[in-house]
Amino acid sequence: MIFWAPLLSGIGFGFVVAAPVGPMSLLCMNRTLQQGFRAGLATGFGIALADAVYALVTVSAFKAVNDFTSAYALPLRLSGSLLLGLLGAKSLLRGESTPKPDSPAAAAPPTVCCHLFC
Repeated sequence: MIFWAPLLSGIGFGFVVAAPVGPMSLLCMNRTLQQGFRAGLATGFGIALADAVYALVTVSAFKAVNDFTSAYALPLRLSGSLLLGLLGAKSLLRGESTPKPDSPAAAAPPTVCCHLFC
């Protein structure tokens, strides 16, 4: 035999425990406790609407970037290939060789360049 009151209180407790505790959820809980159920519900709907708008802006920006990269795919590929070729040629033409083990320079740690065009 199922008792409805313990079942419903367990479901309610599950929602309370599963609610993400962040600034927006705390604002929603605070408004609900201070101003009532309708104010909390309106705050929750406002938060959901703001999240939906943020998601719409993000998707639109991804679409704009995708359209740009699709329209200029060949020039972007060529310029990227040229840049990689220049970096590879520069590293080959640099001419750094590893010091021999018996020379004093072998004990010094190698210098590491963190810049793109050293």
